[in-house]
Amino acid sequence: MASHSGARSDSESGHPLSKDPALPMDFNRLQLVAETLSEKAYVLNIFFKSSWESIAAMDSALRSEEFQKWENAAHKLKGAAANFGMIALEHICRQSEKAVDADYSQRSALLQQLKSELAHIKTYIAKQDPALIISIA
Repeated sequence: MASHSGARSDSESGHPLSKDPALPMDFNRLQLVAETLSEKAYVLNIFFKSSWESIAAMDSALRSEEFQKWENAAHKLKGAAANFGMIALEHICRQSEKAVDADYSQRSALLQQLKSELAHIKTYIAKQDPALIISIA
């Protein structure tokens, strides 16, 4: 795999290769684990599937007031977000981890932010390369 630096495009896919924290994800991170388009789509599919499982676990924990379950799911999602340079998602996850003592409405608001950020990331990926989104649940 070729090494890239700075804000430029991958000649094969046209993805921005930047560590810009304003971007929903860092495509450099994806390229570290997957080279081909089909591998990238597969890895992203696993990421989104796992992310929505974590969201569902957090939703269940919110309703049942299982604070350890909430914290564990937020931590799992935070790690996945960090692996792909999804800085905003990672930040919301970090807030969620620390919100075990927050009230229902505060944790519910964090859960909604997580859902919104995941949707934003999916839209961003689709705009960068629609072929990556075909297999994403």
